[in-house]
Amino acid sequence: MKQNIALENKLDYLSQIIIEQQGIIDFPWCSDELFYPYYLYFNDNHNRYSAGSLIAFWGLLIEWEDGSGFPFRLGEEIYNCYDFDKYMESFIFNADTIQIRFPNVFSVIVLSLAPLFINNDLIKLFNNIEEVKLRMYTNFVKSSKAIHDKDIYKQAFKEAGIQLDYS
Repeated sequence: MKQNIALENKLDYLSQIIIEQQGIIDFPWCSDELFYPYYLYFNDNHNRYSAGSLIAFWGLLIEWEDGSGFPFRLGEEIYNCYDFDKYMESFIFNADTIQIRFPNVFSVIVLSLAPLFINNDLIKLFNNIEEVKLRMYTNFVKSSKAIHDKDIYKQAFKEAGIQLDYS
């Protein structure tokens, strides 16, 4: 099994701050400590790499969803930011496998995507992404089935190997 030291370091840091913040995942995602192309590992055979990278995607969505920041590239920004198109492509391409391996992580991502797709004019927002792709992403989100359970967030972290103490 090939080890990815850079990703390991990012995921170690991510796990540490999630535990310290007791499950909060709205972080400065574009900082050097967290910035990484996580989408490349959504379907990695190493569970920690794939689940941790999916948790990072969820964190990016939370940052957008709660309005504390916008971590995605809208054009040719000169600072660290993420390519929403690549994240969505990878998530959709690997959706069946993700949903089987990490049903709660899949669900929290879909549950975060849904209001973003409903409440935003993505065609105007992401003018750097082809309209046909954005419509495909919208259709995927609308047709995806998510688990609705009171422990879904705790279970999503557990699937990613992050044990939170909620006592």
